[in-house]
Amino acid sequence: MIKRFTLIFATFLLISVTSFTLQVRATEEWTIEYLGDVLPENATPPWTLAPGDTGYRNTDGDKLTIRTTNEGGRTEVQYNMYGIVSRSGGITVEARVKIGYIGTDGEIPDIALQICDSLQAFSLLFLEDKVFDEFDQNNYYLLDTKDSFHVYRITSKDGATNVYIDGFHRLTLAGISDGTNCVVFGDKRWMPGGMNGESHWDYVKINTNGAFPPLIEATVDIKPESLNLISKGEWITAYIELPEGYDVNDVNVSTITLNDIVPAEQEPICIGDYDIDGIPDLMVKFERANVISYILANVDLTELFEQRFMTITGKLYDGTPFQGKDIIRIILPMP
Repeated sequence: MIKRFTLIFATFLLISVTSFTLQVRATEEWTIEYLGDVLPENATPPWTLAPGDTGYRNTDGDKLTIRTTNEGGRTEVQYNMYGIVSRSGGITVEARVKIGYIGTDGEIPDIALQICDSLQAFSLLFLEDKVFDEFDQNNYYLLDTKDSFHVYRITSKDGATNVYIDGFHRLTLAGISDGTNCVVFGDKRWMPGGMNGESHWDYVKINTNGAFPPLIEATVDIKPESLNLISKGEWITAYIELPEGYDVNDVNVSTITLNDIVPAEQEPICIGDYDIDGIPDLMVKFERANVISYILANVDLTELFEQRFMTITGKLYDGTPFQGKDIIRIILPMP
């Protein structure tokens, strides 16, 4: 009997760890990375500096500084990466940015992060106290862009374009018709009277393989902590907590799975505070027989008692993915 379960348990370890790794890797395998250590036109691959751009740019301190003025004629520093955006396949662009200052000499700011997908252009503009949608200026998010670096991620697929700031969804961008295909960052100053400005860019990263919201790291507690493979109980229960700024009421229960295979039951579910830590948690249940069947079919057990990670994944209603893991003890039946 022990010999039979030996083959089963090693497979479980491989599947648990591999599914967890692939979930992270899918969102963080950047196909293009500019890290601020050289001027973008000298990076690999190189970015294209817009013709005639004469604004100040420097990489002191391994961060790109861009500064533009209207003194002695308009200056600009706009970088483009052409031909990489698939509207149907999706794209993810992430930049870590800090604003130095925005002048008051023009009508709108021009420091921007922009995606053009051959049909539409989507553009996020920066002020000192907010970021906003260039094509719907009533669509904005208030924050101090000068206090420190913030991480701005834009995902776009089939025209649905979302902005995440420091890991949280903040804006959905409107687009305008545009036939170009590129990713743009810098001070694009495309219209007369644009504001003077200075911005600092720690990195700009692009994933051309799809539109990936940032992954939320959830806290998961799975009960029972010990699972006897011949037990007759009805449920495996998981309690899911999300980090500050997220709400477990926003979790789409239909997307929750255990080890990417066993689906959560749609009911019963409950929102409470199981561990009495002041943080709301979502209780979901998995049919115990399904979990045991999964283990017997896919998991290689080598000892009578084994501790292994189980991974819970799912999505919020806006598509943002979350993931958490817990250790359970698997008990083999006696031979």
